Amino acid sequence: MSYSMDDRNGSEMEFSISGSMDAPTYRDNDGAQDGDGPQAPGMQNAMQQEDDANTNDQASTSEEGRSWIFAYKYGERYMTEQGKERIRCKVGNCTKMYSSIKKTTTTFITHLRNSHGITEFTGPHAHDKKRGGPLDSFLAKRTRTFDQNEFNQQFIKFLVSGKLPFTTSENKHLQRSLEMAQTAPTMAAIKLPNAVTFARKTTMEYHACYDRLRTVLHDLLAISCTLDCWTSPFNQAFLGVTGHWICEKT
Repeated sequence: MSYSMDDRNGSEMEFSISGSMDAPTYRDNDGAQDGDGPQAPGMQNAMQQEDDANTNDQASTSEEGRSWIFAYKYGERYMTEQGKERIRCKVGNCTKMYSSIKKTTTTFITHLRNSHGITEFTGPHAHDKKRGGPLDSFLAKRTRTFDQNEFNQQFIKFLVSGKLPFTTSENKHLQRSLEMAQTAPTMAAIKLPNAVTFARKTTMEYHACYDRLRTVLHDLLAISCTLDCWTSPFNQAFLGVTGHWICEKT
């Protein structure tokens, strides 16, 4: 089978393909042959475009396959109505969404680490990867079942050791903390920090509340204050100042 076409220089080029597996032969108008010569420009461009398309498809597929956050169903990609690509968190009841410009996952991986305590090597999927014989399975730490009586006993110890009032059990913030702990992927995610860390975080929260209160008071026309003196269970004297004002919104 043979074809003829004009090359870019205006000379006629003959392209022949034989039935054997040998390389195709190119013959110009002078009769010169070159079994390893360049391919026709049109065919070369078509083959190059096909190779590029296959490479892009493989890269897109392999990107999804390599990323552990999609392999273990911690997140899913979706498109917004505006055509923007996003990643939605699927851990527990979390519904956080993050941008995925050029298929990047750095921001979402940071969210998994900071909010859920999940990394590529720690999390529910890490336990599934572990392999071992019968002895390893026997020695592995077994999941504890919940016992209401044992839970109450532990809570009583918590109250007594901290010299806390029994009304602590009615604290709504404590109840919310327990409800949030149920969505944790691992026990390590709900391990409480030490006293130094809590003291630092409490100070930070105090300054944040202080700034918010100053913003509210700045716009008030008038405020009424009352004083209240009281003593703590540890014989510490306090002078409480309570402010009353009327909000325009209420």
